[in-house]
Amino acid sequence: MDRFMRVIAFLVLVILTIATINLSSCNGDVVCINSEKQALLCFKREFKDPSNKLSSWDVEDDCCKWAGVVCDKLNGHVIELYLQNPNSTTPVVGKVHQSSVLDGKIDPSLVNLTCLNYLDLSQNDFGGIHIPRFIESLANLHYLSYPGQDLEERSPTSSEPVNLNDLLSLNLHQNGFEGPLPGSLWNMTNLRDLDLSKNNFNSIIPFSLYSCSHLESLNLGHNQFQGAISSNVGNLTSVTILDLSYNKLEGRIPMSMGNLCNLRVINLSSNKLVVQVLDVLKSLSGCILESLETLGLWENKLFGHFTERLGQFKNLRELYFQNNLISGPIPMSLGKLSSIVVLDLSYNKLNGTLPKSLGHLSKLGILYISYNMLEGVVSENHFANLTSLVELLASVNQLSFDASPNWIPPFQLELVYLRSWQLGPQFPIFGYSHRSIF
Repeated sequence: MDRFMRVIAFLVLVILTIATINLSSCNGDVVCINSEKQALLCFKREFKDPSNKLSSWDVEDDCCKWAGVVCDKLNGHVIELYLQNPNSTTPVVGKVHQSSVLDGKIDPSLVNLTCLNYLDLSQNDFGGIHIPRFIESLANLHYLSYPGQDLEERSPTSSEPVNLNDLLSLNLHQNGFEGPLPGSLWNMTNLRDLDLSKNNFNSIIPFSLYSCSHLESLNLGHNQFQGAISSNVGNLTSVTILDLSYNKLEGRIPMSMGNLCNLRVINLSSNKLVVQVLDVLKSLSGCILESLETLGLWENKLFGHFTERLGQFKNLRELYFQNNLISGPIPMSLGKLSSIVVLDLSYNKLNGTLPKSLGHLSKLGILYISYNMLEGVVSENHFANLTSLVELLASVNQLSFDASPNWIPPFQLELVYLRSWQLGPQFPIFGYSHRSIF
């Protein structure tokens, strides 16, 4: 009996302790650790803050309430630091808005933030210095977004690259980097997320990059990468997002890409891919068919005809093939794209009639087919189950519309462009209650 009572007493004590911790957290009683507060103040003293975005650092006593600082709610340790320039959007690669930039040097006092796992200093101006050596001492750091001009990550006092092997995410977006990618990147074998977009890299994509088998997101978009996509891309077995858009890539899409079973988003738009669209569909016919949700290939030089293979992407939600040289009819298998939400086939050379299977796409919200050579009659059957349709852009084709006077469309359009259609003599009823008609 005494043993039973002791167990009950112990359980009550545990429950009371947990409740006390939760109540303390909810009441905001946990404050930052003084040594970490002093470290942040030392860090702040080393740079100018013209926009006063860190003014709360001088007012609030509790550093967990400071702008850009996130603390652990249980122990008060600083775990995240968001000091990116909030006004960094600019059309000029590598340039930042000086009115809100932090300007100065990075003080090594940051090493006292022993639990820091997220550090974002992007789009500021620290004099173009390399990633400082002391960053290695932040043992829990998993995310780093850093402004710089040299991707070799060398310490200013050493020729050896800074060891960032424990990083899970590295964001060096829009930093004005040029030339080839350095070999030191591929030592970061734990990387899950790599963003090097909007720079000026102008080499081929190194084969060694494809050995980073843990990568889940790879963004090399808006650079000047050249050459072909290697078949070694098939080694990126964990990747879910692959963005190689706005480069100068040539050649074909390797068959190995179709074996990336976790890949949900592919963006290869605005490159120099000269390939038959049928070959594209063949390359993406492996297990990727079960995972792929977004496929972007606009502004390339895809040519040839679609085939019934177009209908193989049963889980595809967004398909962008605009601004290519694709010809021939739109196949009936279009109606098998049962998950499609956005479909853009505009600015091609498609001809023939619009397939009635289009009317099966109940999730389709945006349909762009303007500037093709489609012809024939579009009837209410083409729209039978398009209950989600909000935008229809189909101008500059040779299409006419024929529906009964009593037809009630199943959708409510917000935007419709039908320039050059034969719509008369009776104006189609779906035009009356919608916002923009052209």
